[in-house]
Amino acid sequence: MQLRLDLESAEWYFRGCMRTTIRQGIAMIERWLRLALARLPRRPRTRHVGLPVCRRGGGTLHSVELDDSAALLDRMEGRPAS
Repeated sequence: MQLRLDLESAEWYFRGCMRTTIRQGIAMIERWLRLALARLPRRPRTRHVGLPVCRRGGGTLHSVELDDSAALLDRMEGRPAS
């Protein structure tokens, strides 16, 4: 009975040590990442660029998806939309 209790307490102690080790390891990695990121040069803030806007009407054509480059190219070259 005493041996079983010792094994259970040893297992409990081992699991506790593993949790502590994992937490310490994660904290160490976080610290290293913070230090590494702090050494990176700061990028200058980018200015907003004013884009020209056509106010005479028009705009994009109806049913033209600008994300679909193949369909956009077809429309620009005068081919019928598929």
